[in-house]
This record gives sequence, structure tokens and C-alpha cells, in this order.
Amino acid sequence: MSSELIEQDSNVVALHTPFDIDPKQFKAALDRREENRKQMLLWIKDSLVEGVDYGIIKGKKSLWKPGAEKVRGMLGVKVTYPDANKYIEACASGVDIQQVIIKTVVTNTNGIELAQGIGGRTLRQDGGDINKAVKMASKSASIDATLNVAGLSEIFTLDLEDMFPDEIETPKKTKAPSKPPEKETKKKVEKPAVTDTESKNEKDNIPFQFDPTPEDKLKTYIEGLEDPAMVVEAKRIADEVKDLDTLKKLWMTFKDARDNENIDEESFKIITDIKDLMKEIIK
Repeated sequence: MSSELIEQDSNVVALHTPFDIDPKQFKAALDRREENRKQMLLWIKDSLVEGVDYGIIKGKKSLWKPGAEKVRGMLGVKVTYPDANKYIEACASGVDIQQVIIKTVVTNTNGIELAQGIGGRTLRQDGGDINKAVKMASKSASIDATLNVAGLSEIFTLDLEDMFPDEIETPKKTKAPSKPPEKETKKKVEKPAVTDTESKNEKDNIPFQFDPTPEDKLKTYIEGLEDPAMVVEAKRIADEVKDLDTLKKLWMTFKDARDNENIDEESFKIITDIKDLMKEIIK
């Protein structure tokens, strides 16, 4: 097919819809893109490394910055941030900024826009540091744009689930309760007969059963840690943190360290578990 005909076909698609082109051409395009997508998914499966390129957050795979960069590199696309500097300039002019929303544009080598992404960040998450807020919002936007351009939303998600509830603007949808599992029918076991005295003693020796308190849960969790350094760190957090705001700031510090690869995923998971346990104690 000549370049002129390809250009004509492209114009037809752009002026109308893909359903207006020749059925054979449409099917051929679908088949080609389906095969390319399969190859892309196989490459992701074989090349992206858990704990480096993506993580598991509450059972869902979350794409991280290194993984997004690898995907864009393989596709030969780049990202730009058209309005990122506006926040820095506005802040320098004395404008009171509390939240940053960044748009990312993905383009091919010819500069043609392929997809967009959006990332948001509040300044209180970064202690009022506008530069850091813009950087973190830009990172989220670039990951969002990567998911869009490669059609990977069914595989990866953004790491919104690990944020505090009041940091997520859109309320979560409630999930319909699932049908409770049917109780298994247990066979009756014949117990040997006991005397009245034995029965009374047995009742007297049964201790009262109490549900563990949040403090007990946290203490048990810390005592079960194998890494002595993490035990010390966990105890420090439990002793020093007395309110939710302090807990949030401390946890966000660890999250940024994880994002910048200064701590490993396993250590961050432990900190997250401690954060969740302490939220039960504080609230």
C-alpha cells in the first residue's frame, strides 16, 4: 500500500469513524492490534519485576514509575507536562496553592498526541513543599498516561488504595455483599460420659474469652517481626505517634522512600501494616 493511500485511509478515519472504512481493512487493523497487544502483555509478564517495576497493594498490581518508564521505552513514546511549571510560577507569585493537578501528554516520535493522564497531590501530603507536590503529581500523571496509551488498566492500577480515605477525592463504590459460605455439616462425635464433679470442675476451669484490643494486636504484630531493626522502628512509631496527622506524615515519608527505592517493598509493607493497626488505636 502506498504512503498516499495510507494517508487517505488515515484521513477517512480521522474525519469520520473507524466504522466508515473498508471492512477488510478494519478487520486487518483489529487483527494486527490484537496480536501486538498479546506480544506486549507477554513482554510485560516476562520483563517487569515485582518490587521494582510494580507492587501488590491489597491484592492488586500497582504500576510504579520504573515500570511505566520501561513500557514507554518499548513503545517508543515520550511524555510531556504542559502545565507543570505554572504551579511553581504561581507559588513564586504568592498564590496560595493547596492542591496540584498535573496533566501528562503522551506523544509518538512525530509529536502526535496518543494519550493523556492526570495526577493530583495536596500540599499537606508533602509538608507544604510545592516542588515535591508537583513532582509527585507528575509521576502519578505519567503512570496514568502509560496505562491509557498501552491499555493496561485491566492489569495495573494506580496506588490509590494505600492512601488514607480523606486523601481520595472520589468515594469508593460499595461492593455488594457476597453470599455467605454454607456451613459444613460436622459429624457428631460421641463424648465419654463424665461425672457431675468432673463436669463442674471443667466449667470452673474455662477462662473467659475476650476479643484482642487494637493495642494487643499491635503488640503481637511487633513481637512477631523477625528483623530486629524493624522491631526497633515499629516500637519507635508506636511510642511517638499519638494522632492521625502525625501518623499520616510519617507514613507518607516512608511511602516516598519506597517510591524513590530507598527502602524495599517488604519493609514498606510492614510499615503499612503498623499504620493500619495504629489507626484503629488512635481513632
